[in-house]
Amino acid sequence: MNASLGTPFPRGSNVPQSLSQVLRPGTSAAFTIRTAAGGGFNSALNLSVSGLPSGVTAALSQTSIAAPGTGSVVITLTAASPIAASTVKLSVTASGGGISRTLLQTVTMQNH
Repeated sequence: MNASLGTPFPRGSNVPQSLSQVLRPGTSAAFTIRTAAGGGFNSALNLSVSGLPSGVTAALSQTSIAAPGTGSVVITLTAASPIAASTVKLSVTASGGGISRTLLQTVTMQNH
């Protein structure tokens, strides 16, 4: 499952945007984060994921985007088996050039 976000992190709105994923035991789901530099922004970005529930791991295709800060990263979430049913909000954060922006990713874990 793929979802993409074209909103720039560096110049994006201060209101977090949300995407949604569903994970089942032993499965993976991927989504793409796209960043676009603008407004004079010219810096490398470091990306991180936080808020992972127990039994879920996140693998980033890369943890940084070179200056000027335009690029994309694929984030793959993998659920262990078994996994507790729940819904959480993961935070995907891009930081660089003295600023930081966070995107919220809703993940629903289903145990069947």
